[in-house]
Amino acid sequence: MAVLTDVIAKEYVRVPGLDVAIAKRELYLGLRLNETYSRLEEDGLFMPPPAIMTRHYLAVKAAVEKGSVLEYYDGEPVTEDDVDDLYRRIVLGQKDGVWTHLDALFVNGFGAQWLDMVTDHRAIMNGKEKQIVAWKREPLLPHAAKRVCFVDPIFNEQGLPTTMSNEQEYKLGKNLFYLAPVDGRVARFNAYSKVVVLDYDGSPTFSDKALGVLACIRLSA
Repeated sequence: MAVLTDVIAKEYVRVPGLDVAIAKRELYLGLRLNETYSRLEEDGLFMPPPAIMTRHYLAVKAAVEKGSVLEYYDGEPVTEDDVDDLYRRIVLGQKDGVWTHLDALFVNGFGAQWLDMVTDHRAIMNGKEKQIVAWKREPLLPHAAKRVCFVDPIFNEQGLPTTMSNEQEYKLGKNLFYLAPVDGRVARFNAYSKVVVLDYDGSPTFSDKALGVLACIRLSA
């Protein structure tokens, strides 16, 4: 497990209800998905699955809109400046936004729309080569199944949206643009100046210099 100094601890924010903290900003920019898994493993970190990312999104949203308290990795309250920065980037897509890989591969299976979700990917040594192996596969739960639509920020336990917006247009801070899962595709979260996107139809081999990962770490006992 990674050990955080007092300074680095302030770069991670606890995800309410989970034994996890998530980075304030993306790490490992420009790497492809499997390269990112490998770097995370080397550093004792892991990639957030959709369930963690959407819970974090809701927590940041509630911190500004309802006055909920966010905490750093070390348990100290997140400063007002950091709360404002997180809200503007994650919920509003401002200040360069956020673009992160998520730990989810969608494959044909037995869940909703005949899909399963594969998560908990890890880099392990297979002889002299590193191999990315998934430790968890489960049927996809019911979700907003329209191929492309706007959705309300209401998510099932896997982090998939369940409710299409009544008005199919983007409303800043109120809804998200959603690309539904497809066999062989992966998940990303992309908040930028025009829209906040739940992209569950990403190419596994895609990379971009602005795409990184909001790395996660387990809270120490």
